[in-house]
Amino acid sequence: RYSDDWQRADDLPFVNWICRHAIFEIQTALEGICDNLDNRPAAALLRLLVLPPGSRVSPPGDRLGSAVARALLEDREERERLTADIHVPEETEAGLGALERALDEAVEALGVERRLRDAVRAGRLDKAPGLALAQAGLEAGEITQREYDQIAAADACRNEVVQVDSFTQRQYSRLRG
Repeated sequence: RYSDDWQRADDLPFVNWICRHAIFEIQTALEGICDNLDNRPAAALLRLLVLPPGSRVSPPGDRLGSAVARALLEDREERERLTADIHVPEETEAGLGALERALDEAVEALGVERRLRDAVRAGRLDKAPGLALAQAGLEAGEITQREYDQIAAADACRNEVVQVDSFTQRQYSRLRG
């Protein structure tokens, strides 16, 4: 994909993460093969051939993982370009559609949430969970009603998405057949 899309510099973190992850998984699989061979001398020889000393690869690091996650979460255009051949349902549909909507709402609220955290660090607001902090920020004049509504909408979408396995006893009984 990297070559097909004219080797865009924006894609390098993805390429690096994918390659590092793939090589680490291959290394792990080869170690498993060597560990499970019954013929221990053959296993030792195979290990030297396929996993020479000093050639160990670590999985992708946190810094690279964060760069990839940030690009996927905050850059909708990049995400859409990378998933162009994948069906993504409308935001009104359950499952992936609802997850996309929650992501959009959360990304939209990021700036306001960042300002609230800054106000807590500066001592203008007391630390509080979720909407309680937003309510305190609204009352203190740190955010507007529109910004509070933005955070509330993002919170509602997040809650909706994580409730996918929430069933009443009656619904659960019907599912079990």
